[in-house]
Parts: sequence; C-alpha cells; structure tokens
Amino acid sequence: MKKLSLLLACAFLAAGVSGCALGRQEESGPAAVSSGEASAGKEESASTASSASSDTSAATEEPPAQAAPDTEAWEQQAVILTDQIVSCCLQTFDERAGVTALDGREIFQFIATISRYREEPGYPYGDAVTITEPDSRNPNLVAHVAEAEAQNIAYQLFGVADWSYDAPDCYDGSVPEYHFNLEAGLPVSPYSAQEATAKMEGDSVTVSFRLTDSDSFADAAGDGRKDYGQFQAVYRIMSEEGKTFLRFQGISPVQ
Repeated sequence: MKKLSLLLACAFLAAGVSGCALGRQEESGPAAVSSGEASAGKEESASTASSASSDTSAATEEPPAQAAPDTEAWEQQAVILTDQIVSCCLQTFDERAGVTALDGREIFQFIATISRYREEPGYPYGDAVTITEPDSRNPNLVAHVAEAEAQNIAYQLFGVADWSYDAPDCYDGSVPEYHFNLEAGLPVSPYSAQEATAKMEGDSVTVSFRLTDSDSFADAAGDGRKDYGQFQAVYRIMSEEGKTFLRFQGISPVQ
C-alpha cells in the first residue's frame, strides 16, 4: 500500500565552526643460607633462590583475561541503526518486496538525524555530530556534520563511496559541512520498527521487528496505525583498514 512521504524541512543557516597491564610480581620470601658460607656462596644462593622464585611466579601467574565476544555490542548497535533507518529514513516502498538499499535522500535523512541518536548507548556515529548553541550570529540550536564524516558514514553503513546530496539550505561548501536547524524539526519516516530484537550469526546480524505506520503518519492520515507484519533488517560485519563496522544489507518481509 502506497502512502505519501513526509517532507523534510531544512532551514538555511550560517555555518558554525563547528588497562592497565599488571607486571609480573616476583615472590620475596627469604632464601635459606648457612651463616658459615662465603660471600660468593651467598650471592650464588640468593641468585638461585631469586630465579626459583621468579620461575614459581611465572608458573602460577594467570594469563590475562580474554576480551569478551562482541556479540552483544553488535546486536545492540544493529537495533539502534534499524530504528533510525526505519523511523527517520525510509520513504514509501512496496512492503511486499522490501528494501535492498537506501537512496541519496534517505542517506541524507540518516545524516540529518544523527543528533537524535548520538547519546544512545552503543550508537556508532555519535562523535560525528557537533551541536552549537544559539548565539549572536545564529539564534538556533544547530547540528553540524562534516562532509568527510557524512561520506564516511555513507560508505561504511550503506556502501556508497563519495556520497553527496544537493541540499543548499543544509550545506556549507566553505567548511565543508552539513548543518541542521534542530528547532525546525528533523525528518521522519512514514514507518516505525516495533519490538526489535537482534541475533548475530557468524559475520551477520539480523534484526527482527514489526513494521507499522509511524505515529505521525497515522495521525496525519486520520487512520489507526497499520501493521505490515514481521520484517528483518540484515547487516554484515565488515573490516577495512583497521576499522570494523556494520554494513546494511537490506530490509525484507519475513515469509
């Protein structure tokens, strides 16, 4: 069923400038030395005792604890990203077919709504946004995302290299950056992800959820919230140039 997409409102703004490893400890118990031995004998005995103490310490020292698996962290991250993609980015689509990739506008809306999720535990892109308070030059609360950061997110999460989007009211090429007036509101989607849970298997993370109309769309349409059934969003764990991240693979209905 097709629905009208909600329009993204952007206001043109002046740009803002925007553990420790424990060392091995040796035992310090006294060595048994006869008082009649010569000084050289004492030194040899002390050296032997010290060596034995070190060997004993090395034999009994427990290995450092291994890092816990990242399963929980990946699953948490995938759930947050799914909520943002579904609730803020998706435009109307054929719910019977699903979504294989986001288009330029939908990626732009992801960049625009980073500030909404920046403080969520496990959210991977919170550091990409800077918030400036109102001042004499600009009376608005503004979120800034450097163009390089936006392109990095578009590549990591959506596999789009050299991403850009024509949004004159929200882009300053002199910085360069995208900026968003938070007081004017942020984009929303006609959809919502309900009861989301995630499961990691191998290098994939699958988020299962119920796809419904968003509250704002249901209110605007004057109808109750429609439930489209069970869906899943799939991510692949990628590693490139020493960085590990999730890449969106698509959203599809569960048959």
